[in-house]
Amino acid sequence: KMEEYVSLLAKHGTTLFSAMREEIRQTIKKYNCVVMAYNAKFDYECLTNFAQSLGFKNFFKDSTEIWDLWNISLYTLANSRRYVKFCKEHNYMSEKGNLKTSAEIMYRFLTNDTDFEEAHTALADTEIETAIFKACLKRHAKMHTDYVGQVFRHPVWVARCKG
Repeated sequence: KMEEYVSLLAKHGTTLFSAMREEIRQTIKKYNCVVMAYNAKFDYECLTNFAQSLGFKNFFKDSTEIWDLWNISLYTLANSRRYVKFCKEHNYMSEKGNLKTSAEIMYRFLTNDTDFEEAHTALADTEIETAIFKACLKRHAKMHTDYVGQVFRHPVWVARCKG
């Protein structure tokens, strides 16, 4: 199967990619929306690298507004005392002692389902990220593109993680 996929991509990749990119651009324009992803920088870099491998300059136009749901969730959810306590109680800590903040851990916190395992499919990721964003909106109804600075360096965050 993988060989077939690679073969199709080699034969039709540029055409398919161009059509997909244009469809996404038109949807963004039609609905005047932002693009949002958990750890958007990673996705953005992957899309850009893939676009460049096919001879395109980039995937999104420079004017496309991209929100990083990971940063939003850090600012609105992960800096709460409840999240810090939840992570410490369930040992959701990195080797360096930092709180884990993946979409999976964030969703576990929101649902209080410590057995939840992320499926890592487009639909499943969209469903949990929608739930995370809704929870963020409940905490802060008005979102701005400058929603977070250096969250982990903020004194309140540092104190909560140590305390």
